[in-house]
Amino acid sequence: MTDHIVQVGKPAEITGEDLRRAYLLAQLRRIGISYQKAIMTPCINKALHCTAQEMKTHKHGNPAPIQQAF
Repeated sequence: MTDHIVQVGKPAEITGEDLRRAYLLAQLRRIGISYQKAIMTPCINKALHCTAQEMKTHKHGNPAPIQQAF
């Protein structure tokens, strides 16, 4: 079994502002990860790029509020 990755269209260009919005959406500051540390850490940086890419390709406005279990 082989995995196939299909890319549709050209990926959107990711800007610094897009990464900043992805950082704020991920709420990393709440767990003590600064923006600079997030950008410098390869795995977090990749996750922020993926989040920013999704935010650019799926422009749905503000995300739904997070519901907490009681």
